[in-house]
Amino acid sequence: APAPASVQASPQPAATPSSAATSPPQRNIRFQFDGIPYMDVIERFAQMTGKPLLTDTNVQGTLSFNDPNPYTLEEALDTLNLILSMKRLMLADTGAHLRLIPLKELPSMPHRILRGLDKSGDVRPGEVITVVLDVNNVDSKEIADAVTSMLSNAGSVAPLSRGRGLLITDRLSNIQRIRTLLSNIDRKSTRLNSSH
Repeated sequence: APAPASVQASPQPAATPSSAATSPPQRNIRFQFDGIPYMDVIERFAQMTGKPLLTDTNVQGTLSFNDPNPYTLEEALDTLNLILSMKRLMLADTGAHLRLIPLKELPSMPHRILRGLDKSGDVRPGEVITVVLDVNNVDSKEIADAVTSMLSNAGSVAPLSRGRGLLITDRLSNIQRIRTLLSNIDRKSTRLNSSH
């Protein structure tokens, strides 16, 4: 028989107005799963968040994952989503509830939209967002085709009309990698054009 599922969380004391703004998120979640059905893991996680789970998807298989390191709630959600992405699924926090969705439905889900990455300071590296990245000296369709292989299985990219940007939905960490590549390509293109 599989070992019991154990996503453990310590009870959190009620936050006072002065401590809520200064105290960092508690690292009180640990993953200890040994052959536990995915749906049991997801339901337990939803219980820990205090949010109802909405799903019409039944995840097949079992999960074995043990990590003695504690996580914050946000880190635990990002880790669980990384695991679920191998099943082509994501657990989306919509505010009032958690929703288990196939990755192909991700573009239709509400999530943050940013123009560039300058204001991404409060976005977690594993959080899925949509970003508009400007391009100046390269064709956005060619760049979209080139960066597709850099996307996670949760990601998508589309060139903007008139060839002046990309619309990318993915985890922040992947979008940052793409932006770094894009800025290097755009800069090199500028140098090549200015040397002639």
